[in-house]
Parts: sequence; C-alpha cells; structure tokens
Amino acid sequence: MLISPEYVEINKQLHDDKPKFGTSGYLYAEFVEQICDAVKSQDVLDYGCGKRTLEFALCRPIQNYDPAVPSCAARPRPADVVVCTDVLEHIEPECLDDVLRDLFDLTQKIILLAIHLTPAHKHLSDGRNAHLILESPKWWEDKVSRYFKVTRKYQVEDSTFIMVCVPRPPLTSGGAEGIVQFGDNLLEKPPQSGKTVEFN
Repeated sequence: MLISPEYVEINKQLHDDKPKFGTSGYLYAEFVEQICDAVKSQDVLDYGCGKRTLEFALCRPIQNYDPAVPSCAARPRPADVVVCTDVLEHIEPECLDDVLRDLFDLTQKIILLAIHLTPAHKHLSDGRNAHLILESPKWWEDKVSRYFKVTRKYQVEDSTFIMVCVPRPPLTSGGAEGIVQFGDNLLEKPPQSGKTVEFN
C-alpha cells in the first residue's frame, strides 16, 4: 500500500488549508535541468508533486503524481528522470518500503531524492507532526540502497539530505555506467541555501 485512504484525506485537507504546503519543488529546478542534460532526456516525473511548482519552474510539461491532489492522482508511467523531493519524510512508516519499490518501478534512468531530517512546522489534523519519519542520513541511505545505487549525496545544514541514484540492478538498456559517472556535469552544490556538505 502506497498510502492509506485516511492519510489521503488528511493530506488533501492540508493542501486546502495551507497554501504553502507542497510548494518547494521549484527549488530543485536547476538541479533537475542538469540531471536531464546529463542523461540526455527531458522525460521527468515529479513524484509527490504537491502544487506542481517544479513543473512551473521548468517551464515545460512534465508528469505530476500526488495521490492527495485530485488532478494529479492518476497513476504515472515510468520516466527517465524521477524527482521525489520533500516527500519521503511524509510517508506513513508502514508504507515506506512499498513507496520505494514503486519509485524503483517508475525510474528508468535516474532519481533525485531530497528528504527532510527535522520536524516540520506544520501538524496534521490528528496532531502528528507532518514529518512522520525522522531519521539520520545513514538510515535513509541504507533504506534507499535496497532499491537504488546512490551516486551522489549531499547534506544541507542539518535539515535536508539529498541523493542522486540509479536503480538496482544496473539498467540493461541505455548504459547505466554512463549515468553513474555523470556527477561532474552536475551542480557542485544542490539548490538550497545554507551550508552544504558533499559526501565522497
């Protein structure tokens, strides 16, 4: 199960009540453009798109998927570039493995993940913090590595952990080796303000 019906309704309400909820996608637009250039594809899926600000910042149509946004709730098709930013920390813990497996199934070439590590300022209608999963970068990398090979990773201050990954096992078409080595074509720092540490 990717999301429970009850949690869909809670997030729909949060989208209705909080105009700024689900609006951070645009912060990653430049990074996504560099990834698209590196893998030579404009085929992008924003998984957990919220209010679609990544698409607006890219100034071109992309796939948008978010089960809590009725206009974006239809199941997406696999894409070369999957973007999942500020999403995984919101997932119900018992659904996380199913969501990661779904991301694996949808990722043709490469995925960008950005995960918040600290509590959200927002709370759900049932009183829980909006960030349901608060874990360390190592915990997240270990979890993600069951499905993806992490090719680059960054930590932005203490708040956000960013990973660029390719699916496991290696892709049989399109040349995964070239994708794994594309790092030098990317921005030296991810697109957020604050002190950033890049891991080797």
